Amino acid sequence: MRRLFRTLRTTIFVMVAIGTLMLSATLNVSASEAPAPGEAGETEETGKLRIACTYSSDITPDEGDAFTISYVLTGLTDVSTLEVNASEAADGEIEVDVPYGVYNVVDITYDGNNEDIEAQGYGTDLIFQVVAGEDPDVLQLAVGNEAGSDLESAGDGVLAKIRGYIVNSFDDQPMEGSADSTEEEAEEDTSETEADDTSQDSRRDDERQGETVYYDEDGESQDSNSSPFKKAIPLLIAAGIVAIVIFIMHKTGRI
Repeated sequence: MRRLFRTLRTTIFVMVAIGTLMLSATLNVSASEAPAPGEAGETEETGKLRIACTYSSDITPDEGDAFTISYVLTGLTDVSTLEVNASEAADGEIEVDVPYGVYNVVDITYDGNNEDIEAQGYGTDLIFQVVAGEDPDVLQLAVGNEAGSDLESAGDGVLAKIRGYIVNSFDDQPMEGSADSTEEEAEEDTSETEADDTSQDSRRDDERQGETVYYDEDGESQDSNSSPFKKAIPLLIAAGIVAIVIFIMHKTGRI
């Protein structure tokens, strides 16, 4: 009986130990699968950003004045974008949701068809931030040279573009009439090149004909009489005639 009791007690202890181990393993698995506090349904917190737009006085806002502003979180490289209807932002500030952080603007593109906007340029602040517990920051968008210059004078840094190219300042845009003068210069260069080509062709034609042609400093061909040798020919002939006459008169005893 004692042996049986001991065997039964040992069996019970083993079963209890095995059950404890299984329960502990089950709890560990459940704990590893359960989300950490705050993970379940966690979403990125966002704040408000205001966008305001100012047009130059000589540009009329249009519904098609759409801009895309590309920006990155400071210190990172992932690019995000804001789609802005400038005409709406000109009527009154618009608000968008942006995750909290400090951001750098890396590009701005105009998606409309107003040639005046492309020619005069457009720009926006280089930096904006969205901070919890603070009033929304205002991202300024300037359309046209006049508005862009005013934004530059604020001194907060501006990303400016003219005709699709990033420029250091709105003052970098071409002066009026410069395009026309450039075309005129190009035409003059073309005419000079054609004149040089014609002159070279004329020289080659003369050389083919076996003639020796003399040219002045401007590249103009000179008449054959301008050759120093040919100018001396009449003098040589006259000197020869005089020599012959003197020789004959000497033979005949006249001199």
